[in-house]
Amino acid sequence: MKVRDSKISRQKEQSADNSRLFWIRTWMCVWFLFPPLLMAQASSLEIEYSQFDESAFEPLVLMALQLQENDQHVEAVDVMEKAWQVNRVSSGLYNESQIGLIEHMIESEIELENWDDVSRHYDYLEHLYYRIYDVDDPKLESGLQKLSSWYVHAFISNLNVKRLEHLRKAHKILKRRLEIAELTLDEDHPKFDFLQESITISEYQLYLASDIHKAHVHQSRVRDQYIAGIN
Repeated sequence: MKVRDSKISRQKEQSADNSRLFWIRTWMCVWFLFPPLLMAQASSLEIEYSQFDESAFEPLVLMALQLQENDQHVEAVDVMEKAWQVNRVSSGLYNESQIGLIEHMIESEIELENWDDVSRHYDYLEHLYYRIYDVDDPKLESGLQKLSSWYVHAFISNLNVKRLEHLRKAHKILKRRLEIAELTLDEDHPKFDFLQESITISEYQLYLASDIHKAHVHQSRVRDQYIAGIN
């Protein structure tokens, strides 16, 4: 009985693999032989797929990446959203294979200057990192490093006129990275100096943006004007 069950299981796996290969080969043939047709289909967003069909994930990703290479970023994001739906249904709400897909979505959103969507995707990536990686996993630090770098860049560039929001997010992630470093690294690791200095700078920038600092600046100006009037 166990032998028969094992054989049936292998047959199901083989069938799934064959289905996946069929999808990939079919889409690749269409891309190379009929690119204008596929571009038109992507533009109309009338792509037939089932979010319950795991084998549709890779072809959708391939299609999205090709659209991205052709600077069709609106269509690329739409197809990636579909691939994301398939992935979350077939592989669970939180899984590592989502990371690369979301990073590609971010690339297209940056090209489109959809800064709110970029921030939304980065927020989700942060949540995803915490869900799938342990504290001592180097991939967690690598992911958080990308996030803090992005928010520092967004703060400096004042993207979507939300400098303070970007600064707060960068500061929060830098502090979290320091907490992780304290749990996982030797005390003399050079990363501590970098993180502590970065946190000090972000705290000072937060102070400059605070109501306390603004009130102090206002009081100083009033005092200077008063002294100037006396003289």
